[in-house]
Amino acid sequence: MKKKYLSYIKEYAHLNLPELVKRSEIINNNEEFKQKIRSILDKQASYKKETISQLDVNFEETIYHHFASNTEKEIMVNFHTTDWKDKIKIASKFKDERHYYFAERLIYEESPQSLPKELYTKIHRKIAKQILSPNNENWNTIPKAYKEIDDLRDQYEQEGNEDFIKRLNDLNIFLEDIEKKYQDA
Repeated sequence: MKKKYLSYIKEYAHLNLPELVKRSEIINNNEEFKQKIRSILDKQASYKKETISQLDVNFEETIYHHFASNTEKEIMVNFHTTDWKDKIKIASKFKDERHYYFAERLIYEESPQSLPKELYTKIHRKIAKQILSPNNENWNTIPKAYKEIDDLRDQYEQEGNEDFIKRLNDLNIFLEDIEKKYQDA
């Protein structure tokens, strides 16, 4: 890093330039230290690669990574301007499977009766698998939400805050309704 940029980094603001240069030279001249840092970073990167499978990336996590082609944009316009009963037919024209996936999900949420029964069931089961997962997912799940509610309920019971306890109980009932909707998927 060039010296002129050091003053812009708030973590280094309490140090003067000569001190930063001195520390930099110590690090740059210590091969053993640099090798230990490389080793730590390599282990962290390796662990991250092992624990995050690229096969398990959900389309929702890629929404900002790709832009639609002009052809896909035209299909999107047609999709949004057609009747619900015809949307799945228009959606099948998408080349990008993410766009097709989002079209399916939109129809599922807004007009589920417009989907073929087998497609509705497939989407319903996928949502159930995601929201009922007992694993520590990157998104909130019903089990995680129950745990959060229980923790907050304990906190507010200790504080004697009956209003928040009532709200948490209402939220718990709402989650139970969602869970019932998806538990037999």
